Amino acid sequence: MGDAAALFFKGIGIQGHSVGSVKFSDEGVMWASSDRSSQQKVLWSKAEKATWAVFGKYAHLRMFMKDPADPPVRFDGFQRADFDRLKEALAAHSIKLSRDKDCLVEMRLYLPDESEDDDGMEVDEDGEAIRKKDKKPRFTAETFHQAVMDRANIRDVKGSVLCELDSSLGTFLTPRGRYALEMYSTFLRMHGSKYDYKIQYEDINKLFLLEKPDDRYVAFVISLDKPVRQGQQRYQHLVLQASKVEETLNLNMSEAELQEKYKGALEPVMRGALCNLIAKIFKSLSGRAVFVTGNYRSAAGAKCVKCAMGASEGHLYPLNKSFIFIHKPTRVIGFDEVESVEFQRYSGTQDPSTVRRSFDLCVTLRSISGEPSKDYTFSGIDRSEYPSLYQWCQTKNLRIKNIKSSGDKVASALAEAMDSADVREEGEIKRVKSSEPEASGSEGDGSGAEGGKPKEKAPKKKKEKRAPAPEARGSSDESDSGGDSDGDKKPKAKASKSTSKPEGGKRKAPAAPAAGKKKRKKKDPNAPKGAKSAFMYFSMETRGDVLKDQPGLKITEVSKVLGERWRGMTAEDKKQFEDKAAADKARYGTEMQEYKSAQQQQQKEKEPSADEHSASGSDSD
Repeated sequence: MGDAAALFFKGIGIQGHSVGSVKFSDEGVMWASSDRSSQQKVLWSKAEKATWAVFGKYAHLRMFMKDPADPPVRFDGFQRADFDRLKEALAAHSIKLSRDKDCLVEMRLYLPDESEDDDGMEVDEDGEAIRKKDKKPRFTAETFHQAVMDRANIRDVKGSVLCELDSSLGTFLTPRGRYALEMYSTFLRMHGSKYDYKIQYEDINKLFLLEKPDDRYVAFVISLDKPVRQGQQRYQHLVLQASKVEETLNLNMSEAELQEKYKGALEPVMRGALCNLIAKIFKSLSGRAVFVTGNYRSAAGAKCVKCAMGASEGHLYPLNKSFIFIHKPTRVIGFDEVESVEFQRYSGTQDPSTVRRSFDLCVTLRSISGEPSKDYTFSGIDRSEYPSLYQWCQTKNLRIKNIKSSGDKVASALAEAMDSADVREEGEIKRVKSSEPEASGSEGDGSGAEGGKPKEKAPKKKKEKRAPAPEARGSSDESDSGGDSDGDKKPKAKASKSTSKPEGGKRKAPAAPAAGKKKRKKKDPNAPKGAKSAFMYFSMETRGDVLKDQPGLKITEVSKVLGERWRGMTAEDKKQFEDKAAADKARYGTEMQEYKSAQQQQQKEKEPSADEHSASGSDSD
């Protein structure tokens, strides 16, 4: 297609739908919304012609189909300067792009007030103004409004309202303000002080019911295919803040009608928490499922974490199948759209001079139809939320990038431990090398180079907690690559005696006894992720239930409970996890073979040629 294949535009809407991006390829025109919730394709073989119309600052591209039964497709949001490029791209597929003639885009009516008609008035005997008998009343704004209401038959629609929600029952965070809701059988109306909206239920994409951290209010999110507009601002997600207070709502339908139409999901008189009643009514009328918060719990026990997106603060909710950030701007990111997640600016060190109080979570989306990948960064997350967020991303099988920052040894070790499993099973679980539930396996399965390392680290952490001063903690970090803690005590004592006085007591000596020991090999970030064992898959699926049933358990106690449950399972119950482990082992073997081949190829490129080897060999002789 030439240049047309590279045509790509952002900020393009389609027939009033949410703003997204459009690409002109050899196959046709592909459009996708910014959150990937809706997509549409127009094939060149089905298109016949196209027109171009300018409306103020922007222009619209309308494509007509060969089949008269297929409606035309309108892309809006182009710049005027895009006409020549689009014309060339369409011409490459024998589609002519012509400019539309001027069309009416706005009409204003001036209807004078009745007081302006002085000639039509006369004074009666009491001195009051009255209309002349032979003068017909002027067509005023009130009469025009009434005529429109009558002609549009709005009165009949108003009479069929199913349920009314007063503006005092809840506040909309986006668009901000109080709106009264009128629920009809096929659409709803929002009445505000300045703006009114009509939303068809078929335009509702998803519904979310999210508990806020204050435990008083709940955010009810309505995701739309066609966003509502306030001037130039578009709102694809409506966020209603409702309370948990008990309320009673009356529906304007009989019990028999509700039973026939909604199969008993709704009742003439509904009682319960206001947020639940609203969710139930929307679910029944729109036919969309309501997604609620899952098993995730923050360090404070909330179902979300406080963070910021850009300059706006809000809350990030890790759900079972997506991330959702509310409220400004509201963003929904499905796990199936995520390419990878990365924990940035996290410092696990205990040194007060270098510790960071927060970190960032960067979510990278997959590239679709050649579109560049997009990143969303949620910043300012408290460092105490790191373990729970990391574990949640791991249980959802999201690809987590390795943390690479100078000096963050503890952070890297924690990420490695959470991302690995080292459980050996011979009929039953004999031992678990790591005490943390996340560290139940090893990423280096098959290599055997670092099999005993996690076991040696556990006593070190206890030693760090007992250390009274930052210097002591620093020394324990430096000697973290040594042997067992019992074996380190004697070398440290000798080193302290042999240390010269001019050095001021600096603890560099512990490195000397460890010189003869094998130094820990730095993990290659490009190496394939280690295979998970059957117990690891079981732990990932069951750990949330254990924490939910017994929220007060410590990490070591959770691991113990999981081991007991695993030992009590039958072979048939374990089979599903063993099948997953077998498949993951096969995956790891394939990826490791490819990885080793790539490493050997790189090594060959670095090594000198055979002639140079022979020359160097003769010299040495």
